[in-house]
Amino acid sequence: MKMQIRNRYLVGLCKLNSIHVFSLLTSFLCGTLFTYIYIQKSSILISTQKYLIPYESLLINNVKTNLPSITSSDTCGTWQQSYINLHRSILNGSLPPRYLISVAVEAGLADRLTGTLTEFFFALLTNRAFQIVTYGTLPRFEAAFLTPNINWSRSIVNDELISNLKFTYRGQRGYSGDRSYPSHINTSLYWPMYLVNDDRGNEFFCSSNVSKYPLNHEDVQTLFVSSNRGRVIHLFDNPYHRFQLFQMGLHPATVIRCAFDFLFSPTESLKKAMSREFSILSSSDILKISINIRVGDAVFDPNADSQTNLSSYDPYFNCASTIESYARLPNQIVIWYFTSDSLKLRQLVKEKYGEKILTEDKLRYVHGDCGDSPAKRYGNCTNESQDFSIRMSAGQIYAMSMCDYHVVSAQSGFGRFAASLSNHWHSVYQIHDNINRSCTIDDHDTLEYFTTNGAGI
Repeated sequence: MKMQIRNRYLVGLCKLNSIHVFSLLTSFLCGTLFTYIYIQKSSILISTQKYLIPYESLLINNVKTNLPSITSSDTCGTWQQSYINLHRSILNGSLPPRYLISVAVEAGLADRLTGTLTEFFFALLTNRAFQIVTYGTLPRFEAAFLTPNINWSRSIVNDELISNLKFTYRGQRGYSGDRSYPSHINTSLYWPMYLVNDDRGNEFFCSSNVSKYPLNHEDVQTLFVSSNRGRVIHLFDNPYHRFQLFQMGLHPATVIRCAFDFLFSPTESLKKAMSREFSILSSSDILKISINIRVGDAVFDPNADSQTNLSSYDPYFNCASTIESYARLPNQIVIWYFTSDSLKLRQLVKEKYGEKILTEDKLRYVHGDCGDSPAKRYGNCTNESQDFSIRMSAGQIYAMSMCDYHVVSAQSGFGRFAASLSNHWHSVYQIHDNINRSCTIDDHDTLEYFTTNGAGI
C-alpha cells in the first residue's frame, strides 16, 4: 500500500543527529516538541453475515447520551489553564479590563460558530477575555451549549455599543455603509470591528501580527467583533503565529475540535434530544458516512419544499457508495447519517435507502435567523422554536462529527464545520453544484482546501 502525505503542514521535519524523527504521536519541528495525533477509530468486525442490520437493533436499554471523548489536553496542547487563569482574572478585576466581545451574526449556526472560533483565537493570541453577546430574536448559544472552561456568556449592557455591528443596521439588512461609532462614544474604551462577509477585512489573520489589531487601537479595553468568516487554519500559515500555535501544542488537523470543546459542551436537553443518534454513532462496530445536503432557505417553506426531488442530489449518494466500496470491512454494518434543511428530502432519502439511513424525517425546523429575516420567517417562528432549532442544529453537528467520512455541500458551511470537528484524516468530499465527482480513496479534499474555501473554518 502506498502512503502519501499530502498535507503541507507535515513538511519541514528537522534532522536531529542525522535521524529524521517522525512518529504518530509526536514530531520534532525545528527542535520544538509538538503533538500531532492522527485519530482513526478502528472498526471491529462483527459476526453477523448480514450486509445491513436495522440500526434500532444497535440501541441498548440504557441509552448512552455522553459523547465520546475526541480531544483531551494530550491532543490539544498546554495553553488552556493559563488562558482560564487570564480570563478569570480579567473578569474578577484582578487584571485590567481587556475584552474581545463576539457579537452574534444574523445567520445560521454554522456561520455563527465559524466566526466565533476565529474571534476566540483573536482573543487568545492577544490576551483578551473572550465573551459572546446575542441580540434581538437570535437564539442564544446557551440554548444548546454549556460553558465548560470559561464564562463566555455576556449580557448586553449598552445596546449602543453593538448596534453598528448588527447585520441589520439603520433599518437595512446587510447595511454596507459606515459602521464607525458616533463621536460621543469613547474609542479608547470601546472599538468595533465588522468583518461579516468581508474577505479583505479578514486578511490580517493570514499574514499580519494580530496583536497589532485593530490598527492604532490594539490596546482598547473592549473590542467588539462581528464575523461569519473562519480564518483559524490560515493562522498556521501566518509567519507571526504559526510557531506560536505549534508551541502551544495546537495542530491544524485537531485545532478546531480543541477550541470547540474548550468553549462548548452540550446541554442535557441537547443530549436527550439526540440520544438515538449519539448512541448509534458512538459505536465503533459500524462504518459511518455523513451526508449533508444544503437545499436552501426556501425549503423552510413547506410549499416550496414540496417541490424538492431526490434525483437532483444523486451525486451525494454516488459518492457515499464509492466511499463505502473501499472503506467497508468484511461484514461491517454501514450507516449513512443524513442531514438536510429539507424535510421532504430527508423523507425521500429514508424511503429510498431504508434502514441504511439514520435521519430525522419527522420534524420541520425553523431557521435560526427567522425572527430577524422576513425571507426566512416560515412556520412557527418563536423564541421557543428558534431555541429548539439551534439545539437540533448543534446536535446534528456533534452527530456528524462522530462519523468516519463526510459528503457535504460545498456551498454550505454546516457540513464542512462538522467535518472539521471529526479529527478524521482524508475523510471529506465536497459536492459542488450537485455535480458528480470522483470519491475514491485518493480523491478526498485536503484539510487546507475544505477548511479554507468558501467562508473558511
